[in-house]
Amino acid sequence: MELKASDLKHKDVLDLNQGVKLGNVSETYFENFQIIGFQVIKDKQLGFLPYSLIRGIGHDAITLEDKAAVQWDPPSDPGYVSLTEIMSKIVIDANGNKQGKPTAIHLSETGTIQGITTAEGGFLGIGAQSNEIPGTHLRAIGDEYITIEPVPEPIDPPEAKS
Repeated sequence: MELKASDLKHKDVLDLNQGVKLGNVSETYFENFQIIGFQVIKDKQLGFLPYSLIRGIGHDAITLEDKAAVQWDPPSDPGYVSLTEIMSKIVIDANGNKQGKPTAIHLSETGTIQGITTAEGGFLGIGAQSNEIPGTHLRAIGDEYITIEPVPEPIDPPEAKS
């Protein structure tokens, strides 16, 4: 299953043992390019769900073995970088070239960022240059920038001589 970080927002969070909905994901938090947990909301109450305590992520829901996995009185700032923050940063390579802002964060089944799609330039999305950055090229998520190793330019095949 192809999983984008944006697909997690609003996903139901379910307790498998009691068959009840505990809330919905309202934010995803990362540490070192790995999902660390989710902010869960139910009836205007916020909770934190550590990634290590989930059972599974499906098309329709995130499942848990025990509703106690959701911490309903979490600190207001969990100290991790949110998906919202990541999507607002500029991606720049080690050579100082801007690659644009993230338009999609691609995740592995283990919750690791597997790649980032960025867009640079254009007007209202028209004419923008899209870049696919593999997770192996990611270096850091800072206050303003996401830094990466340069992505090699694709090599055009030589034209056939007739």
